[in-house]
Amino acid sequence: MLRKAKKYNCSKNKIIELISNKDKIRILFFVYNLGMWKYEGLVRLLLSHPKFEPIIVPFAMPENRPKFNRYNQECIINYCKDNNFPFKIGYDACSNEYNDLEGIDPDIVVYTQPYNTGYEKWRIDRYLKNCLFIYTPYGLSVTNDKVLYDTYLNNIAWKIFASSPMEKAVLQKAITTRINIVVTGATLYDQLNQAYSQKSPWRNNRKKRVIWAPHHSMDSKYSFSSSNFERICSDMIMLANKFQDTVEFAFKPHPILKERLIEKWGKERADSYYTLWESMPNTMICLGAYTELFAFSDAMIHDCASFVGEYLYTNKPVMYIYKDRIPPASVDNEFGIGCFNCHYHGHSTNDIEEFITNVVLRGEDTMKDKRGEFAQTQLFPPNNLSTAENMLNELEELLIAH
Repeated sequence: MLRKAKKYNCSKNKIIELISNKDKIRILFFVYNLGMWKYEGLVRLLLSHPKFEPIIVPFAMPENRPKFNRYNQECIINYCKDNNFPFKIGYDACSNEYNDLEGIDPDIVVYTQPYNTGYEKWRIDRYLKNCLFIYTPYGLSVTNDKVLYDTYLNNIAWKIFASSPMEKAVLQKAITTRINIVVTGATLYDQLNQAYSQKSPWRNNRKKRVIWAPHHSMDSKYSFSSSNFERICSDMIMLANKFQDTVEFAFKPHPILKERLIEKWGKERADSYYTLWESMPNTMICLGAYTELFAFSDAMIHDCASFVGEYLYTNKPVMYIYKDRIPPASVDNEFGIGCFNCHYHGHSTNDIEEFITNVVLRGEDTMKDKRGEFAQTQLFPPNNLSTAENMLNELEELLIAH
């Protein structure tokens, strides 16, 4: 990997020169899951820019079940149609076959995740000869696990867009090659600002609105096993019933949690559990984009490293469910611990119930000022610009080079 990365990086200036001389710069966005999509604001700016041409392709994983890939693709296509975003269907969900995307010929390629996975002809090596790569972490970089950051893509990226100075320091320490990390702010900041003017996905019932967002890493085979799902999944149903008159719950599982449950439980049991969250009078499921869900919520309970920083943008109370240690292995660098320390911490069902009763329902939110100060100093985008505007300014360096 490093040998190929170094060879590519030696040719990067030549690629920049070639792209800078083009009349139009085409940017290909591969999107795996809308919950990980970080470029809506940037795409809107690119569509109104005379020099850039964005196009979106749903990114299907061959190792996933066709039904799961089909669902993801349909969500992404409907999203593009709703927003008038240009897209191309690269995966035929009916036949479970992949197209080669001939004719797109991008100049810049953007992946949702930094891992060189997916359909072989869509992977990094196909685009090495003539393309630049940019990347935005799909979740804030809150762990010291170097494997998550020192990837093939991160080692060749022309630019990596970091959410904060603390995240930039984490990435600089972890990535082997000399890469260009720029602090632009997190895209969720822009999305939340826009979401408050949108329609709430919650019922209008004057109940408090609480998100439960469990991670998928239930087993020790993962680099860190942070998910408490199996330990508390029945208790969360019990709590939803107990607070039926005062709280509405949204089940926001990690996008691949159900796949993991099907492997462990079987399809019938996994389907039954998800259906239960759809059918109770004060519960719902959110499986895709979650910006409006965050914006109109009152609190969140989770064990997802990606959400440790992201939910802080709302300045709403949030509880992290830890498994066996504080802080957990998934949030153990300076940035992660800073975010984690803005949370309430819980382990047992009683902890969760007390959080709902005292903090959410009674409003005894003692962490509010600490969360707000951390967001102001570490999370909000620089330069008095939106995150998308900061990203566009970085891309426009290609025009200056020309």
